[in-house]
Amino acid sequence: MFAICALLMAVLASGAAQDGRISGRYVFQGVASGGYRIDALAPLRSDQLAAQRHVEIGPQQTLENVDLHFRKGASIAGRVVDPAGHPIRAAIRVLGPLTNGDASSTQQLNTNEAGEFLADHLPPGAFYIVATAPPVPQPTRTRLMTTYYPGTPIAPRRSKYQ
Repeated sequence: MFAICALLMAVLASGAAQDGRISGRYVFQGVASGGYRIDALAPLRSDQLAAQRHVEIGPQQTLENVDLHFRKGASIAGRVVDPAGHPIRAAIRVLGPLTNGDASSTQQLNTNEAGEFLADHLPPGAFYIVATAPPVPQPTRTRLMTTYYPGTPIAPRRSKYQ
């Protein structure tokens, strides 16, 4: 089942006639005259992009069999690991589609605990994937300091055996 929504593109005057009808495998009854954009989404389908159609309807007009056609989309999935092969969290940027070496859009996402990512609803074209891992914390130097039990007024004497 597809989620379908109609977006009004024309400003409707109050009291406009609402006798029109738009249908396909769906029906919008009592539609006012004007221009509409009909969008359809395919839930849980990463291989299809949203379908879209613009329609104009006049007073008491019926538009039958207004079909929406989905375009194929693509998905890119991957896994980010450290040099030892352990999964790591990383920020992912998907650049593309590329035209003349330039990316027209950027999608940003993060890997999960297993280092996996999924970029979907991508139009046809070539893409760059950029993974940026968080910086590895550097170990701090440990320095030993002499400490005394609280309330001790002076340092204990060292014996010649220490």
